[in-house]
Amino acid sequence: MTREDMRAADASIEGRLGEMRRTRDARRVAAYLASERLRECATSGFVRRALASGNKRVFVPLVSDASTSSMRMLEIEDPETDVERGAYGLPEPRATRADGSRRVDALEDIETVGALDVIIVPGFAFGEDGRRLGRGGGYYDAFLARYADACVRVNASPPLVVALAYECQICPPGVVPIDAHDRIVDVVVTESRSFARTPGRALDEVDMSVATDFWRRKYERDARKYWDTFYKQHGENFFKDRHWLAREWPEVFPLAAERMSSEHVSETSRDRVEDRVGSAPTYVVPVDRPRAFLEVGCGVGNTVFPIVELEPEATVYCCDFSARAIDLVKQRASTLAEKDRGRVKAFVCDATCESLLDNVPAGSIDVATLVFALSAMSRERMSFCLRNLSTVMRDGQIGTICVRDYAAGDLAQERFEGKSAGNQKISENFYVRSDGTRAYYFTREDLSALFADEGMELRNVHVQEAVITNRAEANDMSRRWIQATFASPKAAATNFEPPPPVELPQRWTPPVKSS
Repeated sequence: MTREDMRAADASIEGRLGEMRRTRDARRVAAYLASERLRECATSGFVRRALASGNKRVFVPLVSDASTSSMRMLEIEDPETDVERGAYGLPEPRATRADGSRRVDALEDIETVGALDVIIVPGFAFGEDGRRLGRGGGYYDAFLARYADACVRVNASPPLVVALAYECQICPPGVVPIDAHDRIVDVVVTESRSFARTPGRALDEVDMSVATDFWRRKYERDARKYWDTFYKQHGENFFKDRHWLAREWPEVFPLAAERMSSEHVSETSRDRVEDRVGSAPTYVVPVDRPRAFLEVGCGVGNTVFPIVELEPEATVYCCDFSARAIDLVKQRASTLAEKDRGRVKAFVCDATCESLLDNVPAGSIDVATLVFALSAMSRERMSFCLRNLSTVMRDGQIGTICVRDYAAGDLAQERFEGKSAGNQKISENFYVRSDGTRAYYFTREDLSALFADEGMELRNVHVQEAVITNRAEANDMSRRWIQATFASPKAAATNFEPPPPVELPQRWTPPVKSS
């Protein structure tokens, strides 16, 4: 390519880079400073416009130790005065400001500054599969590995890694050599196209807001930790006790439902839609013995203790994978009347992978409740939870499972879909909140099929809509919940085979160079 060809290509590349939603919406970006000697794609125009926008912070690389391929990303405010010729004659930021104060370091200061949204990297050759061949120093691969670890540590979404290249540098998939430590880039931008690393798909077909496989696995593996942190912060104060159980499931609590039917006055406008009755036989409350209940995903007991009040003779088993939540349940149970304390059987258990049979007798449960519990699991793990539940339910369809959870189309889901920050969508109808906890939004068909696959026939299902007024913000919020009951299996499972443990991709540790 001639110099004129390169300048024309640079203008096109910078134009495409600026049009990308993730770079346009980014608040913190890191970009290399191009070297003409190395014939790298220009970044000066992008850096100047980012700084001039007034809403972006810009970080550029500084080689701190060539012997260990160590590189930092330091913030600059003015590319003219803050940059000098550094290692190998490449443009680099001055280590300190003019007044002698230290520059903000994207890695060291990640907790106070926030994680980078986009990192723009150079290279010698690139594959259509996202492979990147650098110039042998390993600086970017080492930095990206350290930065990814820092994002995990502070629970931040990883940045989008964008490579700039001329079309003549692009190779077919599988051609560019790659080692274990080499970082695959997310997007490559050339003068004629922009493409994601997903084979056979154009950039505009790839939802860059969807979490990567690494983060999907991390959210799954660390779900218990995130909920432990949630209960550490909120204790018993976040959710209210669910005193509506008899109203919503009158067939399960018929006596209490009859007593409260004339007393309850709704505070919100509620409508039942998408109502459907299944083929399972009607649930019948046994009259010859006390019942046994099991609340899966009990949290701090907001369903457990209303059941204890409604059923004065029942045994109530309850489990949660958060040890902190179970401690709070046990503390509250210790304050009950002496005759009731022993009726609450609380234990720590991740019902998606730890057998309920370790704490609950086989075939003993009359009624199981899952209230906003399934939505905290991945769709794949929900099936394991129900299979596990089957081992402790009374078989012959005489038991019942009561479910209440988030419905597709809820206001919270619409807000997730409207976010441009990225990585909060894990998969279809499945999202992660900023605190690491997750939420799945069910359709009627989805929920019914989930239980049917595990031999639990539908009794009834409906979606409930409510318009709730937020008095503080003076606006109405449209909320949607799904509610259903299912019969226990005709033949209960006799054992539970857990899924394989979740493993994260192997992290690369930079080799120690011999002297």
